Amino acid sequence: MEQLEELCARGRRPGLMVSESKRVRFYLDRLPDDICSITGFNAFVRGAGADELAALRMTEADLVGDSTASVAERDFPTLIRFGDTDIPLAYKFAPGEPDDGVSLRVDSRLLMLLDRNALNWLVPGFFEEKCLALGKGLPKSLRRKLAPLGESMRVVQERLCQSGVYRQGNLADCLTDAVRACRGVEIPPEAWRLHDLPGHLRMNVQIRDIRQRILDQDRDIDALRRRHQATTERNLTANRRESVEIRGLTEFPSTGLPESLVVEDGAHHSVLYPVLVDRGNSVDLLVRATGDGHSALNRDAYTRLAMLAASWTARELRREVEHDGTLMIHFAPLGSPAALVDDLVAAAFWFAYFDGSALPRSRAGFDACAETGKGALRGAFSEVLGQARQILTRRREVASRLDGLASPAFVKSREDMARQLGHLVPSDFLRITPRRHLAQLPRYLDGIAYRIDNLHGRVQRDLAGIEKVAVWERRLAEVADHAQDPSTGLVAELRFLVEEFRIATFAQRIGTREKISDKRMGMHFEAARSGSMKHEQFAR
Repeated sequence: MEQLEELCARGRRPGLMVSESKRVRFYLDRLPDDICSITGFNAFVRGAGADELAALRMTEADLVGDSTASVAERDFPTLIRFGDTDIPLAYKFAPGEPDDGVSLRVDSRLLMLLDRNALNWLVPGFFEEKCLALGKGLPKSLRRKLAPLGESMRVVQERLCQSGVYRQGNLADCLTDAVRACRGVEIPPEAWRLHDLPGHLRMNVQIRDIRQRILDQDRDIDALRRRHQATTERNLTANRRESVEIRGLTEFPSTGLPESLVVEDGAHHSVLYPVLVDRGNSVDLLVRATGDGHSALNRDAYTRLAMLAASWTARELRREVEHDGTLMIHFAPLGSPAALVDDLVAAAFWFAYFDGSALPRSRAGFDACAETGKGALRGAFSEVLGQARQILTRRREVASRLDGLASPAFVKSREDMARQLGHLVPSDFLRITPRRHLAQLPRYLDGIAYRIDNLHGRVQRDLAGIEKVAVWERRLAEVADHAQDPSTGLVAELRFLVEEFRIATFAQRIGTREKISDKRMGMHFEAARSGSMKHEQFAR
């Protein structure tokens, strides 16, 4: 019966199971009329033959009604794969209930693995209904272009269900592309109202404990994650923290730095994420309820430990920076000299010891990186110092020329360039800019200077360029909002891809590192959102 109820839920066919009265009739037809008590029934069973007992066992044929239809595993799978893990799915036909439709069952350790884009595709068996519902949810002016709507959305659904297409990328973008290809109609991705669908057309995610009891569930994965993180933080008692956390470290922890820890408490377990936090003269090993944002913290802390281990060399490099008076003057509008000195020396250590490879998790691995990096430290320091001098000199020149754009006609352009300048060279630019992009900052600054020089007589063209770039800045903000760690990885690469697009838009004579167009930008952003492009592909 449980299996048939599951089939009923998958096909959303409440008439699949026979009624209770028909199940009662099954036994009335097979039991002697004089049996009217448990005692009588037990006596009958003890004396019954094998054939009589076999007749009392219901089969699937006795439980299904006339509306039987096969439910294919391909359409309603029992497992869905995220990364290297198969996660179970459960189905329920209960309109209005929190778990109506299809539910993904995860424990807290797998919650952060889930891909929002993949969840939006639901399962193939519900996908045709979902596409039609999304079509009906379009504004009337767009919906009219797809008439007859049912036929149009069926064609779109068939295209999206093809092998190699289904569950690949952002659903809204894929719907837009499919409608354009199938019907020649342009539907903006934001017009697809993915969050206004009936419950059973949105994936429900359930967090379950080790006894498979539901701890929380939601169709909004971000809301579910926030609640779970808050709960984990509340349950993270002082005793539990003290058993793991170490403060005042001046060398890499002998116990290493695992990616996660599972803390069990009876039937419940919590996943904690260790992180190293730079405190200036030492490092703290702390635990957090989420792994978000740990890359930047670990970078600073690993670098600090490397500097503490080579304290004499670090002091020598500091003195060399402190004696560069011109560099200090050029940095003064951004921050204190001490901050610049620390960031510059830290950048040299990071580039020499750790950049370009996975951070070591063990003490032995850390020591190996330190030993290997010693030989490259002086060269990395000279490189960073030279780049800092060039960047800060050029930044000062550009800032001065921006101040000269006094005409009211230039207000919007001046504000846009000032905002770009602040993003390119903030006070911590040496800490947040990847090595391969640090060398490109002077070119981006040259792009601003070229734009200033050619602004007279081209204000309207410049304003149009601002709108073109704004499209990709909004896309970048959207990707960053959904990223676990927006300060690193693909988000950082997309940030500098937008800078290349600015060069192509405002200062073509400066030249870009690669061919840049709206089409190419769209391909990069879609690859990043779908997770199909790896960091290394940007670096080529």
